[in-house]
Amino acid sequence: MGLGRSLRIFTDGGSSGNPGKAAASFVVYEGDDLLILHGEALGSKTNNFAEYKALDMALKWLKDSGYPVEHVEIFCDSELVVKQLRGEYRVKSRNLKDLYRQVKARLLGFRSVRVSWIPREENRLADWLVKTILKGEKRP
Repeated sequence: MGLGRSLRIFTDGGSSGNPGKAAASFVVYEGDDLLILHGEALGSKTNNFAEYKALDMALKWLKDSGYPVEHVEIFCDSELVVKQLRGEYRVKSRNLKDLYRQVKARLLGFRSVRVSWIPREENRLADWLVKTILKGEKRP
């Protein structure tokens, strides 16, 4: 049995217009401890692209950080992303297929992964950061 930890990841993406000015963010917790809050402007993208990009950014951060992680719980307020990752929906959009494959490949690096849908109200911090970026405001 490894020494890996369990982390919770909350992701969000959004756009003003679809496509339009887009942003993605993620929040990572170990227990009650906030490890990172990160968001980026993405330029002109669709909302669904931004949702996937948020998850991709979080998984890339985990890999690049070298943080010893075995168990990952992912919480996302995009029903489409959650159902596609679970295999309940097919990925039909050409602009999402490569990003979807990349996310799926990154998920293989963990011993266990659970992807869950949550309402926006339970994703407040990631949602706030996306909205802040879209408004062009600076983080505190």
